Amino acid sequence: RGAEDLKKVCQNKINAQQFHRNGDGSLSWEEVECQGACVNAPMVMIGRDTYEDLTPERLEEIIDAFEAGKGETITPGPQIDRHFSAPVGGPLTLLDDVVAKAAKSAPAKKKKAPAAKASKPKPANPTMKLAETASKAKNATIKPASKAKNADTITNRLMTVDEDNLPKKSAGKPAKTVKTRPGAQGADPGSVLENVKGATAVKPKATKSAAKVTGGNPTMKIAATATGRAAKKEEPQSSSAADRPEAVSKPANPDDLKMVAGIGPKIEGILHELGIWRWAQIAAWTDNERDWVNGYLRFKGRIEREDWVNQAAALAKGGRDEYVRVFGKEPR
Repeated sequence: RGAEDLKKVCQNKINAQQFHRNGDGSLSWEEVECQGACVNAPMVMIGRDTYEDLTPERLEEIIDAFEAGKGETITPGPQIDRHFSAPVGGPLTLLDDVVAKAAKSAPAKKKKAPAAKASKPKPANPTMKLAETASKAKNATIKPASKAKNADTITNRLMTVDEDNLPKKSAGKPAKTVKTRPGAQGADPGSVLENVKGATAVKPKATKSAAKVTGGNPTMKIAATATGRAAKKEEPQSSSAADRPEAVSKPANPDDLKMVAGIGPKIEGILHELGIWRWAQIAAWTDNERDWVNGYLRFKGRIEREDWVNQAAALAKGGRDEYVRVFGKEPR
């Protein structure tokens, strides 16, 4: 809604780079993700006050006022004819006067005379009527669906047992039936149906995850495959592998990458996987390397928005003190 135009005003009026101060050191600017006033966008926050519904020209006037030490002369909130976050020009719903006027101007509706209801002849004998209906329902024949019929035929076939193949009873002891789970060691999934007369043994379909597992321990094999798939992270398609930043082995005392604003524990762990352990590594990224990491993190433009390279350069040069000197605030 015009936020990029406001960003250009900040670059022209304050400093070309965010986190850097203007000539007299009184103002700096920073781009953020959201400030919770989408309805009134574009807007800026100065101190604890928000200035909303801005145009580039109005933001220039506001910056000039604050630069001259007259920020108190600017009224916070919407800079157009709007009450807080209400619709521009005033409310549009729940207006009683509008509803009343509409009701008065509507033509009166003529009432229609109720139509006479035709009387229905009563059956001579209600009891006989019900008895007749019940008789028809009782004599009605319900035809089974074709699928149900086929299923019933298959069931009858499977239940016809070839007695010659049944296990022989031992003298004095009843035969025992041993149930096996399909896929259990030493058991053939199709053996359950082999003794059924006229039936074709149908083996259950294997799941995709276990289809190619043979020998050894299937559970361990599947777990290893899943782990390998999760650990494999695809490189961004739009970037060349040659643009990937150079990795280094983990040093004895790695830098705290979380001191760079925008890098949290999760992203720090991903950077460690890429072999990034030092602030100096981030500070030395080329444009292509920065774009590669942007694509790898799947946060387009995040590194530029949060100015990782300059933050890391200050930390690599003089740690916390240099960071405060350059950016005027504590590192994250």
